[in-house]
Parts: sequence; structure tokens; C-alpha cells
Amino acid sequence: MPDHATPDVETRIEHLASGTDLRPVADILVRERTSIVGGWLQLAARQPFHADRPERAVADHIPVLVDAIASVLARNASPNDDVAAPLEDAAVAGAATAHAQVRFEQGLGPVAIATEFRLLRQEISRVLVAHLEDELPTTDVVKSMMVVNDALDGATMLALAALTDRIEQVRDEFLATTLHDVRQPITVIEGALVLAARWLGRRPIDLERLTDTLDGALLATQEMSVLVDTLADASQIAMGAIELDREPAAINRTVMTALEMLDPVSRARVVLDGDLARDAVGDWDSHALRRVITNLLTNAVKYSAADAEIKVRADEEDGGVHLRVSDRGMGLLPEEQAVLFQRYSRTEEVRARGLPGVGLGLYACRGLVEAHGGRIWLESEGRDRGTTAHVVLPLAPVDAD
Repeated sequence: MPDHATPDVETRIEHLASGTDLRPVADILVRERTSIVGGWLQLAARQPFHADRPERAVADHIPVLVDAIASVLARNASPNDDVAAPLEDAAVAGAATAHAQVRFEQGLGPVAIATEFRLLRQEISRVLVAHLEDELPTTDVVKSMMVVNDALDGATMLALAALTDRIEQVRDEFLATTLHDVRQPITVIEGALVLAARWLGRRPIDLERLTDTLDGALLATQEMSVLVDTLADASQIAMGAIELDREPAAINRTVMTALEMLDPVSRARVVLDGDLARDAVGDWDSHALRRVITNLLTNAVKYSAADAEIKVRADEEDGGVHLRVSDRGMGLLPEEQAVLFQRYSRTEEVRARGLPGVGLGLYACRGLVEAHGGRIWLESEGRDRGTTAHVVLPLAPVDAD
């Protein structure tokens, strides 16, 4: 029996189903599964948490869950048989937990996941009301629907309990994976300040050395700021808790603000191609988009030669803005271009070259861009042939209805 099942639930199920023929309900769930899942999909797709990423509104493990509940009811077909609680059934628990895990990895939080299970209960109830025979005893109908509702409530409880465990695991992963990377810029800053104090204590003061040392400390501070922002964004996205502070924002101003986050040497490598869609103003979170652009620029700097040019271009296209950040760096293989947006994903080439990073930057970028109703992807002609990061943002806010 799953750890989260309770005797109270089992007793209630046994009491409700005692003397009840559950076969009519089981038969309807089997016969009308396609209708149930299709109706549920329509309801789920209209929810605000799917509005910005409609591709997430797919069935996943919902058909398996419906089949599992039907199977439990079918096994309890005879009114004289002992009734087993659906919550005890491994297939019910497994399907519910698997669906919650998939949704969590897609960026949905516990409230959204629980809402999907409530919508499934609503759709099953609608179908049962439409298809149960009128001559069936009212008590059998009521008890059958209560058993189904208890099964779905139990499935929701199991899914959310598993999700809680997964959230704790993700938090531990964030801490373990990022601790070393956070320490690196702190160590650089501490070392630079020690050196600066040494240069200040010597006479005459070597201003050139002092300036270089303080520039190094400033660069490490900026790197740490970008890293902390990335960790915060990635954590919120993983927990399904990303919130945007939308306001009218100009893409050209946002790009220029992002450029200011680069050190002077890196900034000098950036070439602005065109007028950056000067008149384009969207309903965006400018601070979130600044973090996206900064991350893309930082990647372009990190993964290309020290003297290689980086191009930034923004154009108004089809009611939106298309931003491109292009470098002439190590490039990507075709199979790498999509998986890099997954959490902790880094290419073998990057690992082989020992380049720093935790594989969260593009994951955070994707979450922030898609929260705006936009799209982000990478293009490359292959290894050592450079990469272009594309971001497309709608100028008008996405209608959540």
C-alpha cells in the first residue's frame, strides 16, 4: 500500500461501495475514454497556466489514469465482493504521479497540477451523468460517482505528495550544483580586494595595477550578479512560480541595458546590426528580458574567441519582435540545439574545454521568454561555425482567456 494511503480513506471507500454494482460505471469509463480525455484536454487548454505554452496541454498519463480507475471498478464488480480502495492500486498511483512529474518538469506548479485533476473529475462526472441508464438505482449511481471522486481525490493527493518530494530534490540539486559556481566569483573578488589593498599600501601607488585589479573585481561582481539572477529565475521556473511585472518596454532600451552588464572588453566586441526595432514597445517585464539578453550575450562571449565579433539585431516581424544574438564561436551539433534548454544541460564540447557554467542559463531564458508568450531557439551550421540565438516576443499581451 502506498505510504500516503490512510485507513480512513479505505474505510470510506469500502462503506460507499458496499452493496453497489460498479460495473456500469466501469463500462462507461472504458467505452467513453476518448470522449473523457478529449473533453478534459479542451478544458485544460483554456486554463491560464497553459495560455502561454499551449503545447503543454496534452494528455500525458491521463488516459492511463482513466483506464486504471476503470480497472479498479471492474475488479469490484460484484456487490458481494470485498472492495479495494483505488488509492491502493499501483496503476492509479503510478499514472497520477507520472502525470504530476511531467507537468512539474514542464514548469507547472502544484496548484495548476491539482486543477488538472479537478478538471478530470469534472469531465468524468459529466460523461457519467450523460451515459448512466435512468433505471439504475439512484443509490448505486451516487455511490459509484463518490467512489470515482474518491479515486481522483486520492490520485491528486498521491501526485502532490510525490511532487513535494520532487521539489525538495530539485532544491537540493540547485544547491549542490551551483554552490561551486557561486564561490568562484566570490573568491576572485576576495583576491582582487586583497591585491588592491596591497597596491594601495605601496608608494608610489601603481595606479595601472590597481585599476586592473579593481576591474577584475568588478567583472567578477557582474558575473556573480548574472549567476544569482539565473539561479533565482531557474528556481522559480522549476517550481512553476514565475511571475512577470509587465509594463510598456522598448526592446532597444532593454538591449542597451543588457549591454551595460558586460565588462568593457566584452561590450566592445558587440556590434548592433540595424536600429534594434527602435519603435517596438511591448507589454513585457523589462528586467526579466534584460536577464535573458544578458545571458545570451554572456554565452556568445564565453563560447567564442576573445577577438570574435558578436552581432545583435532586432526587427519587427508579424506583430512581434525578433531578436538575434549571433557569435562566431564553437557552434552546435544538430542534436544539441534543442536539449540545451533542458535543466543542467551542457554539450560534451563545453565540458571537454572546461568552460564554467551549470547548464541553467538557457533553461531560465526559455522559461522567461515563454512566460511572455514568446519563443526561443538556437541555430548553428555545426561545430566551430558559430551560433545564433533567436527570441521572438509578441508586442501585444497574450490573452489568458
